[in-house]
Amino acid sequence: EHARFVAVLADLPSGRDSGAIETRLSEELTATGARALVGLLSPARLGVLLALRPSRPWREAVEQVSRTALDAVPGATVSAGAPAEDLADAARSFREAARVAEATEPGRPLPAGRSFHERSDIGLRRLLYALRDDLRVQEYAERRLGPLLDHDARHGTDLVATLRGYLEAAGNKTVAARSAGLSRETVYQRLRTIERLLGGDLESGEQRTELHVALHAVDALRAPPKTRPGGGTDEFFPGPGS
Repeated sequence: EHARFVAVLADLPSGRDSGAIETRLSEELTATGARALVGLLSPARLGVLLALRPSRPWREAVEQVSRTALDAVPGATVSAGAPAEDLADAARSFREAARVAEATEPGRPLPAGRSFHERSDIGLRRLLYALRDDLRVQEYAERRLGPLLDHDARHGTDLVATLRGYLEAAGNKTVAARSAGLSRETVYQRLRTIERLLGGDLESGEQRTELHVALHAVDALRAPPKTRPGGGTDEFFPGPGS
């Protein structure tokens, strides 16, 4: 019988007995009638390979696996790859699930009506989180926002927050001022200071886009350290005052 294969990864909270969890998950999936192989890929990561009938919706099957895993291990993070049409392509599904897991920071809210993460969930913020240990991302954030971060740290100002509000308002100064509870004159003055410090033009759509990406990169670099599946943590961009 032809089958489709879907890879699912469950990243476990630190300090859990992964061997016992592997056994429990395997037994519970067997009890549900799922055709699945469960294996420990690293001390903190379980891998599941689902074999599905072509007619069965794959997200429905992954949801069953995910809820079983979360019942067994509250706090686990479950990521899935897209279906593979044959067993030879299952490795691609595992690679995709691993990329989703890399882009999922601790505490990432789950999508509505779903208990696992998949490729379509990865937007700009999560892409930058996945790339946060790339020196080019770190250097880009420092190059674009370093003078502003330094000014805030030295003078106790919040120009980064002003810039963030302005960019999130799509360059609308009135909306940015209202959201921040500031007068338009104050926002105008702060934006002029930001332009001077960064040597840029905030009226430029391209420069606003570049700065918005840089802000998301800083957020990714300051995110809580993530325990890697093989052990250890990531920790990069220091916060203010570090």
